[in-house]
Amino acid sequence: MIDIISKSDGPRKEDVQAQKLIKENQHVIRGLADGLTQGQYSASRAAQNTSPAPEFKSSTHLVNIPESTAKPPKPYLRISMNGRVVIVDQETNQQLHYVGEIRNQQGGEVFLLASKKNGFFSQADEELLAHLDEFDQSKLSSDYTEEMLKRDLGKKLGFEE
Repeated sequence: MIDIISKSDGPRKEDVQAQKLIKENQHVIRGLADGLTQGQYSASRAAQNTSPAPEFKSSTHLVNIPESTAKPPKPYLRISMNGRVVIVDQETNQQLHYVGEIRNQQGGEVFLLASKKNGFFSQADEELLAHLDEFDQSKLSSDYTEEMLKRDLGKKLGFEE
């Protein structure tokens, strides 16, 4: 346990002065806020004061429970600007799987699967790694471009393009 010893009890002198200054100049602050927001600041404050507080009947309203009618994801392969290769849901744009990266190595670009042997801390799913193992360490060039890699990975994963 740590005991904090302070020279004074209560708020600091600077804090008291700042609170006093804000309280005395509240009308000026409100006027500036209305001027910057074209009157929206006071309107929003008035709406907050008149609207009743929502009533929660149970704690289940506070938890985001997915609906049972949720659509199954429509995955597709995406290569981002920084070389990350991921599987993403078309509907929500959420990342489903991290596949690997395209990195500059040995004077050229190389596709590396997200595995421990390639130096990734958290690797991709074992089944995904086994399925895409033939593409690990693929060198990209003018003969085999990033788009060709994307197409080949998509075909291997069974994605429709």
